[in-house]
Amino acid sequence: FQVSFTMLNAPLTRLTLPGLQVQGLVEEELKVRFDLELHAWERDGRFTVSWVYNRDLFDRWRIEQMARHYGRILDAVLVDDTCRVDDIALLDATEQQRIVSDWNPHPALLPPTTLPALFEAQVVRTPDATALVCTDQHVTYATLNARANQLAHLLIRHGAGPEKIVGLAVPRSLDMVVALLGITKTGAAYLPLDLEYPTDRLALMMRDAEPVVVMTTIDNAHRIPPSSRLLIDDYNHWHDAIGPEDIDFVKREWRSTNAAYIMYTSGSTGIPKGVVVTHGNVSRLVQQATYVSLDESERVLQMAPVSFDASTFEIWGCLTNGGTLVVCETTIPTLDELGCLLARQQVTTAWLTAGLFHAMVVDRLDELAGLTQLLAGGDILLPGDVHRVSKRLEGLSLINGYGPTEATTFSCCHKVMAFDEKAVSVPIGRPIADARIYVLDGRLRTVPPGVPGEVYIAGTGVARGYLNQAVLTAERFVPSLYDLPGTRMYRTGDIAQWQTDGLLDFVGRVDQQVKVRGFRAEPAEIERTLLEDGAVQQAVVVSRRSGTGDKHLVAYVVLSEGCVISCVELRQRLRRILPDYLIPAVIVALDSMPIAPNGKIDRSALPEPQFEVTARGPQTPEETIICHIFSEALSIARVGVDDDFFMLGGHSLLATRVVSRIRAVFGVALTIGDLFDAPTVSGCASILQERLAEKLEKMSENELAELRRHMEAVASATFSPQDAVSYNSPPSWPSSP
Repeated sequence: FQVSFTMLNAPLTRLTLPGLQVQGLVEEELKVRFDLELHAWERDGRFTVSWVYNRDLFDRWRIEQMARHYGRILDAVLVDDTCRVDDIALLDATEQQRIVSDWNPHPALLPPTTLPALFEAQVVRTPDATALVCTDQHVTYATLNARANQLAHLLIRHGAGPEKIVGLAVPRSLDMVVALLGITKTGAAYLPLDLEYPTDRLALMMRDAEPVVVMTTIDNAHRIPPSSRLLIDDYNHWHDAIGPEDIDFVKREWRSTNAAYIMYTSGSTGIPKGVVVTHGNVSRLVQQATYVSLDESERVLQMAPVSFDASTFEIWGCLTNGGTLVVCETTIPTLDELGCLLARQQVTTAWLTAGLFHAMVVDRLDELAGLTQLLAGGDILLPGDVHRVSKRLEGLSLINGYGPTEATTFSCCHKVMAFDEKAVSVPIGRPIADARIYVLDGRLRTVPPGVPGEVYIAGTGVARGYLNQAVLTAERFVPSLYDLPGTRMYRTGDIAQWQTDGLLDFVGRVDQQVKVRGFRAEPAEIERTLLEDGAVQQAVVVSRRSGTGDKHLVAYVVLSEGCVISCVELRQRLRRILPDYLIPAVIVALDSMPIAPNGKIDRSALPEPQFEVTARGPQTPEETIICHIFSEALSIARVGVDDDFFMLGGHSLLATRVVSRIRAVFGVALTIGDLFDAPTVSGCASILQERLAEKLEKMSENELAELRRHMEAVASATFSPQDAVSYNSPPSWPSSP
């Protein structure tokens, strides 16, 4: 800001002119010359201070607060003129009380318990109610409890118990939920092993966690790294090994402080770290929740990967409160499939990542109308999307949820009642029950409203720490200065600021960490992996936003002397080590890194990435339209028919939009799997032509004419004449076979 300070202490004398009466001219409204002006007058041994500010930049409350704090600084200096300004407390006792105590909820004083205890209490209340739904399969609470008890007995015989770890690598299904519940009934912690992860990643997690047993299916056993641990490799084996006498579970002794699950996140040291979450942590999230309605009437969508902590809310929030858990069997559903699932299963509550929320709002907004509660998060929500939802879906309660894995899914939530279309951000809300939020400066002091500070989280949701990493745990989980002795608070690395009404606004990060499709991505981990490849001498990873607002990673590398390797090959090597969300959309090779005056790499001077596309243009109407759909989704001016969607920066979320758009234009369904199998324009066009031919053979003349009109109408809304010129092929439409 442009700021001026003016001290006026010269003697004032009345101006007199012969034959004239002179008086001062007072303007009705002050004109600001700088963004902020402070004028001080000394008169009769007293000072008068006037604040003049640009109302486009500052609100009145902020200037009033600034004036109060400036006065406290002056008072302190008058008492001790040797004190450091940085040592002066800006907040008075009333302000401190409001921020630290009034804006944080009082403890809910929930009794300590475990997840099996909460679930079994619900079984007693509603044994015949439907607990799980997956496609056409339905399971009651009593049946789910019996099957989980049987599995728990089997796991106990294989060494599962309190403070032991059981790996879980199964596809999405009813048995996945049975397995989670069975593991927790033994007192052991479950370790989600995502089958989409590279083998090297899974091996690292297993070496660190040392599970006593890994549960998987025979079809996926080859994905699990070789291990001396027992591998139960078939669901039939589970069922065959269980006797009918095991339906009644023999309770084992464990406590709310025992570990419930281990969840790995990207690590700033370059190595992923396992967060140890206890039964008490999760119980606080799902018991007597005030941020969302959780009761027996809710039908909750379970779509998040079990390796992602949103699944904690979905699964345990539903099953410990008597709702029906609707399991999405598809790992990555298209927007069409998601919309159909919501309607067919009459889902009332769903959680979506910020990216998927955006895609549904843009392309499938009306298909969210059946929901009564929609939680979104994992990244910043776009204000325009929130405004559209609040305006169009008045019966929907939209909740912006915030919280790191280390604080068990949610720490703050904001229920959007009405949203101003001129708003530039969406608040992350207020602390939920048994969570306390402190926004602190570098010396762990509370900062005033409107002043950015680092977010620290305390309360019963704070996890135990990082598995096998005592030093890192001590660094990130620190003693709280604002709670009872022995209380810890988690240092998030997030920057936020309070509003005057106690709502929190997310501002950014203290480090380079970013969120990609809801997942935490530490650039340091990707940089480390690149540097471990002998072909790379230097590596820097940053995040960029495309023209559509989609966030993606870009890696810049300096190759080792004499090394010749394509950036495409480097990406392929990364895919063998890192999960999909940590793969840069593009890798840019540089001769040298730009250096700032302080000798460090100047990240702001890194060039914008340029995607290399193939020269061959489309030859058929189908290729022409698919080229346009690819380029629109990827925010690239032109795409060739031989270009690989994923090599151009595409990912699973963008893929859902692409296949949904293809279906809307052509009336023929492609799946996400089709796009993975045939990721080029020509490959997609070939599949599309085969399915169009099959469809056309079965259509009458009238149906064919209707299809032609539909395709022309949809395409004309998105395909301009300039597009046809760019691709040298105007669209044409099917005729009789």
